[in-house]
Amino acid sequence: MTYFDIQKEKNVSPKKAPNLSILRKSLFWDTDIETIDWQKKGKAVIRRVFERAMR
Repeated sequence: MTYFDIQKEKNVSPKKAPNLSILRKSLFWDTDIETIDWQKKGKAVIRRVFERAMR
Protein backbone atom coordinates (compact mmCIF):
# COMPACT_ATOMS: atom_id res chain seq x y z
CA MET A 1 0.00 0.00 0.00
CA THR A 2 2.83 2.42 0.82
CA TYR A 3 4.49 1.82 -2.56
CA PHE A 4 1.26 2.78 -4.29
CA ASP A 5 1.06 6.01 -2.30
CA ILE A 6 4.65 6.92 -3.16
CA GLN A 7 4.08 6.28 -6.86
CA LYS A 8 0.86 8.30 -6.78
CA GLU A 9 2.65 11.25 -5.15
CA LYS A 10 5.50 11.11 -7.66
CA ASN A 11 3.00 11.35 -10.49
CA VAL A 12 1.23 14.31 -8.89
CA SER A 13 4.31 16.31 -7.85
CA PRO A 14 5.50 18.88 -10.36
CA LYS A 15 8.88 18.13 -11.90
CA LYS A 16 11.55 20.60 -10.85
CA ALA A 17 14.08 21.69 -13.42
CA PRO A 18 17.08 23.97 -13.03
CA ASN A 19 17.50 27.28 -14.79
CA LEU A 20 18.73 25.94 -18.12
CA SER A 21 20.09 29.30 -19.21
CA ILE A 22 23.08 28.90 -16.86
CA LEU A 23 24.07 25.49 -18.25
CA ARG A 24 26.10 25.24 -21.43
CA LYS A 25 24.29 23.14 -23.97
CA SER A 26 27.64 21.69 -25.05
CA LEU A 27 27.76 19.82 -21.73
CA PHE A 28 24.82 17.74 -22.92
CA TRP A 29 25.86 17.29 -26.55
CA ASP A 30 24.59 13.70 -26.59
CA THR A 31 21.08 14.27 -25.25
CA ASP A 32 18.17 16.68 -25.45
CA ILE A 33 18.59 18.89 -22.39
CA GLU A 34 14.85 19.62 -22.34
CA THR A 35 13.96 15.96 -21.74
CA ILE A 36 16.34 15.15 -18.88
CA ASP A 37 14.61 13.76 -15.79
CA TRP A 38 16.40 15.97 -13.26
CA GLN A 39 15.10 14.01 -10.28
CA LYS A 40 16.33 10.63 -11.51
CA LYS A 41 19.52 11.75 -13.26
CA GLY A 42 20.62 14.51 -10.89
CA LYS A 43 23.83 12.78 -9.76
CA ALA A 44 24.85 11.98 -13.34
CA VAL A 45 24.27 15.59 -14.38
CA ILE A 46 26.35 16.92 -11.49
CA ARG A 47 29.13 14.44 -12.29
CA ARG A 48 29.17 15.52 -15.94
CA VAL A 49 29.27 19.22 -15.07
CA PHE A 50 32.24 18.68 -12.76
CA GLU A 51 34.06 16.45 -15.26
CA ARG A 52 33.70 18.98 -18.07
CA ALA A 53 34.46 21.99 -15.86
CA MET A 54 37.84 20.55 -14.85
CA ARG A 55 39.07 20.30 -18.45
